[in-house]
Amino acid sequence: MDPPLSDAELIASFTPKEMEIYRWLEATRELRVSLLDDRVFLAMLDRRFPTREQCEEYWAFADKWYGRVAKRMAYRMPTGKFFDLIQETRFNNAKSAGKFLWNTEMTNSPFIFLGDSACGGKSIGYGIRTGAYFLWPNLDGAPEDPDMLDRSVLGINLNVEVEFRPSSGIREPLSSGEDSVESAEPDDVGHAQGFTFAQIGNLCVFADDWERAKNMSPDRIIGHSWDLTEFGAVVEVRPDGAFGAVWVIYGFYSDHPDDAAERGEHDPVFDANDDLLPHIGRLHRGCAEQFTVAKIANSLDDLRRPRPNFSFEIEARRECQIVRAKLMGPQRLILRQFINKSTGQLVAAG
Repeated sequence: MDPPLSDAELIASFTPKEMEIYRWLEATRELRVSLLDDRVFLAMLDRRFPTREQCEEYWAFADKWYGRVAKRMAYRMPTGKFFDLIQETRFNNAKSAGKFLWNTEMTNSPFIFLGDSACGGKSIGYGIRTGAYFLWPNLDGAPEDPDMLDRSVLGINLNVEVEFRPSSGIREPLSSGEDSVESAEPDDVGHAQGFTFAQIGNLCVFADDWERAKNMSPDRIIGHSWDLTEFGAVVEVRPDGAFGAVWVIYGFYSDHPDDAAERGEHDPVFDANDDLLPHIGRLHRGCAEQFTVAKIANSLDDLRRPRPNFSFEIEARRECQIVRAKLMGPQRLILRQFINKSTGQLVAAG
């Protein structure tokens, strides 16, 4: 099956007759939405398309236009094509980034089987449910800035911790770490205490009997049950737009109950004794490791085939500050909006 067309591509493919029908539908949209009786709409069609030939042309167009969503969902993007799509994307170019987002969010993008890892003491399979939106920034300054990138591209400050701080037995509100950072400038391109990244999905863990399934084909393994973890999967995006390592970053925000486009509440992190809750930063219930940031591959190409016994190279064990990414300077460099310019010890925001 050929890859589905976007709305813009589909409209560009219309014949003159199809474009005429499309414009009529657009011109009558509000009227058609207000109709309470389908018979009124059918009467409109009879008047607008009185001959049998015209009527057949309308219904052929309706199938093409209104059936586009079903056709998109019937198409399953091959894993290799998904990686090609990412690697062809330039996130400092709005059109290129838009193509990636459309294909990731509006089509049936693939589930990626990563292989198995013994991180935390138990060998088990991992995968990625692809998508561009999982992680949220702690600090979201000037979101209407035209140079700000879409939320699918963010940055992480590895030298800024964000956490609850107890005060006189009363827990203070969460800090975004705003007091610990300052706006980045184009000459901060070499700042090494973090990176910008593009989100590629949600890390998943195999939910069935891995010992029985591990020798099956990748397609059969993918067909088993998988549990979502609280880790987002991301690929590092360098200032010039080139790609780097693949990471997993723990997400501390729940889904908003009413609006997927809004950030939900921050999940509880510490217990009454100010100890980290036991489930935070764990890949699965039996995982002995507790971390928040880890590298799982040196490049996207490493993910094109499942890898046996791959590693989680742990970078952080506490919540690190996530910020927006923006374009800076005439070269349109992709940088974190805010950074902590200290090259010394980790900064605890509070």
